[in-house]
Amino acid sequence: MRWVSLLLLVGALCACAAPEEPAPEPGPPERSVAPPYRPPPAAEEAIERPELIALAGAHPPEEVISRVDRHPLAFELDERTLRELEAELPAEVMDYLRKRARVDWESLRGEVDPEQDPPK
Repeated sequence: MRWVSLLLLVGALCACAAPEEPAPEPGPPERSVAPPYRPPPAAEEAIERPELIALAGAHPPEEVISRVDRHPLAFELDERTLRELEAELPAEVMDYLRKRARVDWESLRGEVDPEQDPPK
């Protein structure tokens, strides 16, 4: 009778400890899509030459450069203008303006078509 009880006990334990169903294999990760890119609007307030000179007289060069960098200029940065401004602006601001004169600032405004493929 012991053997029968032992067999019933082992059978009950085996039934309870039946192998679990294997976990499903992970598939490819869910694909997420970034929201469309909406660039910030370009600053419309162009800085006039007298405003730039006043700004440079009232603030440190780093702050002047930071402010000017966020706006278009209402005047050309040609050689003649740069020579004229040299007498009125700090060297750091002049260095920035000379570098800015070499760059097509309008193309850097952030106006990007999110539907267009990036250049390769």
